Amino acid sequence: MEPCLFIHRTAVVMSDGTMAVCSRPYSPVAGDLTRQNFEAIWNGPVLAEFRSTLNTEREQVICRNCWYRDGKYHSQRFGASPKEAADEAESANNPVAWMFAEESSRS
Repeated sequence: MEPCLFIHRTAVVMSDGTMAVCSRPYSPVAGDLTRQNFEAIWNGPVLAEFRSTLNTEREQVICRNCWYRDGKYHSQRFGASPKEAADEAESANNPVAWMFAEESSRS
């Protein structure tokens, strides 16, 4: 299965302020922006756990059955070849690149 770009790049915020782990319908809630700041949720335990299980035996069912990661959607999602998309995903999945708390502290 291909790498997930969404969980490393996309914040899914609902109208009530809750933030889901993914844009798939009925995704688990990662946190609540009315009670926590974005960095606390983005770098928090729920999303960290989901990210750490990707492509492992512990991968969440919602991730294992995800059509976003299905290869037949490459041309629609990326406009690139599967190899180019995989190379991009590899660099995008670098945890340091997505630590918003570190980014905001540099500002």
